Amino acid sequence: MQGNTLYYADGTRFVVKGTSAYMVPFYSNGSGGADGGLSYVYGLQYPNRDKVFSFMKSLGINTVRISVASYCYNDSTCGYNLGGKAGYLQVVKDYADSATAKGLYVVFGWWENGKTLPDKYTSYLPMMGDVVRKIGNNPLVMYEPWNEPYEISGAQWETVMNGTLDYYRKTLGYKGVLLIDTVDWSWSFGKILPNIKNVQAKDAALMGGQPNIIFANHRYANNNRTFTATEQSQFESEVTNYAQTYPIVGTEYGFFNGGGTYNPEWNKGFFAYITDTAVPKKGLNGGMIFNWSWVDYNSLTANDPLKLNEGQGDVAKDYFFAKLPSAPNK
Repeated sequence: MQGNTLYYADGTRFVVKGTSAYMVPFYSNGSGGADGGLSYVYGLQYPNRDKVFSFMKSLGINTVRISVASYCYNDSTCGYNLGGKAGYLQVVKDYADSATAKGLYVVFGWWENGKTLPDKYTSYLPMMGDVVRKIGNNPLVMYEPWNEPYEISGAQWETVMNGTLDYYRKTLGYKGVLLIDTVDWSWSFGKILPNIKNVQAKDAALMGGQPNIIFANHRYANNNRTFTATEQSQFESEVTNYAQTYPIVGTEYGFFNGGGTYNPEWNKGFFAYITDTAVPKKGLNGGMIFNWSWVDYNSLTANDPLKLNEGQGDVAKDYFFAKLPSAPNK
């Protein structure tokens, strides 16, 4: 990384062209048992992981973001029967090994968030350490410690992120890329710019001069039917205008946010803005579509993780994966 931009070792710009994926069980059904939908997609994808990642690569995808969480780390608390912590870690490593063998970058992201994060975040760190140690030295694997912090102040966010950086850089000795979600479900950037500057400076000090963090951004249509000029202007003022100075990447660009109106026309317009303007002209470092295989309108595949559906999947392929610049993975 140089300044706000990601590069391969040979100096070629690296643009993230990826997808989020629910591949590892990471939450329960709300009553302490396994979630049916999550069990279903895990059962489809884990045994076929090599084929799934090959299919992703054939679409031009270069990065996959996989959700995990400490809540189901000891799977006896959720009922997925993975074999306890050792079994959970093996599933995580199996996905990492399979994806990176295909030349894909992998981001493991922890689904711990919310207003309790400042009080509880240290209790989530040990699992992160276990995963980092299990993965070992794999340069194609990166980490996103927190997903969508919300209902916390910029100062609280800064405290959590600084403590997290200390853990990764000093306790674990991890010097690779960390993706850092901002506040308001990772929608805001400029709102906490002083805190962002402080966190970036903190990582620079820990890294011996240059920070190695990327800030994550999320977006959904919610109730918007089309991506209007007004919405573009707001998105630029809140996020992409800062991408000319700070490293920012979209780690969750979705089709549906429960309770809103599902309409892929918004995504077509938003993806066009990302591929035609935000990446080549504003400095955004690409993005990841939410979600590969799932049981609602976000799913890019239907009942087969090896086949895009005719709705969201085709829109992602034609308006995003096919439009972002490609370069061979190194």
